Amino acid sequence: MHIMNESVVKNTQPDLVKDFEGNWQRYHATHALARNNADLKRFVDTSTGTGTTVSVDSFAPGVTADRHYEFERNSMIWEHQKYTPVEFIKTLNKMPTNVMFDNVVLLGSESFKYMTVAEYCKTVAEFLDTLIINGNAIVCLPILHLQYHRLRYNTQQIVKHIDQTFANYSVQDVYRDQTEFYLKITREIG
Repeated sequence: MHIMNESVVKNTQPDLVKDFEGNWQRYHATHALARNNADLKRFVDTSTGTGTTVSVDSFAPGVTADRHYEFERNSMIWEHQKYTPVEFIKTLNKMPTNVMFDNVVLLGSESFKYMTVAEYCKTVAEFLDTLIINGNAIVCLPILHLQYHRLRYNTQQIVKHIDQTFANYSVQDVYRDQTEFYLKITREIG
């Protein structure tokens, strides 16, 4: 008979970790700019062109943008930080569609976890179609959580397949972090 370690049970009590601390730990783990990733910051700054920029789920203080959106599930973080220029949305498909931007920055990985390559491409393309005029986007690719034959294909092959799967977009550059990649995606004019 297997007996569970009592400390495991104690550590799962909901009142042991305050809501903010738990949310911040999860957010911190899935947002590289929240970890002060200066190289990613430079990649974002050099990859976004002139014009208007929208930041979605990207650690608002780390991105220079005209508008910042974060998910409602993370609102406790921003309330605690008193960072006011953030607007909240439930999911990616709940983004306001009445304004389009030249640059889109979507650095959070949670929206894409456990998707197939086809689902990832469809989600990214639909999202960008509603937000981007004809500029650049920086989008997280959570390579460790993407449902693709990771043991059969290397990362370069996966990125190439994603690039070939996009209909109106192309991957222009890639930045690699610990467990995520960030794709610079450009809308093809034609």
